Amino acid sequence: MSAPQSAMVLAAGLGSRLAPLTDHCPKPLLEVGGRSLLARALDELAKTAVTQVVINLHHLGSQIEAYLEAQAPWPFSITFSREPERLETAGGIIKALPALTSPFYVLAGDVLCDLPLNTLSLPPGATAQLAMVPNPPWHPAGDFCLDAAGRLNRTQGPRLTYSGTGLFSKAFFDGIDPGPRPLRPLFERALDAGTLHGLRHDGLWDNVGTPETLAAARARFP
Repeated sequence: MSAPQSAMVLAAGLGSRLAPLTDHCPKPLLEVGGRSLLARALDELAKTAVTQVVINLHHLGSQIEAYLEAQAPWPFSITFSREPERLETAGGIIKALPALTSPFYVLAGDVLCDLPLNTLSLPPGATAQLAMVPNPPWHPAGDFCLDAAGRLNRTQGPRLTYSGTGLFSKAFFDGIDPGPRPLRPLFERALDAGTLHGLRHDGLWDNVGTPETLAAARARFP
């Protein structure tokens, strides 16, 4: 498999649980250690062979555009997928598919993760590989099990949590109509087909979704 050339950063969320911080600042622009969450995600992509990044926008999206215009350039082009209606995770990716080449990275714009992205790959027959992390206290049941062969399933192997980082083929979204929709039902479809793979990551990972997790992340990067 050739190195992925494109990526998508999901940045259209409302960040409601972080209000009032996110009433006037989009969550991906919140700073941890003096650098925004979005910039940290783009920094990770800059370590790869990616040449184009798509960022979806909804809540306070113009602030994200203005912020990126003011930053030193990254070694890839950045385009925006604007969502007048919030399309959720899968819907946002499907809207942006024409601008992406397969396979492509997907990163959540509100996650801190030090997984080297070039360790993700699609084994034969896989349509996606998800970076999986040990279950955090706020999600003790996890999402999926990871077996010894690297396949995600419902019963075999340790149960882990999806990190928000993954590598996807366009085939993962085959037959799915545009419109607002989450990723979870598509994960379930791939589980049933045996095409969903995972890679365990035990390094740095923070999902910055609440005041508590934001405080924990900032404690890691004083």
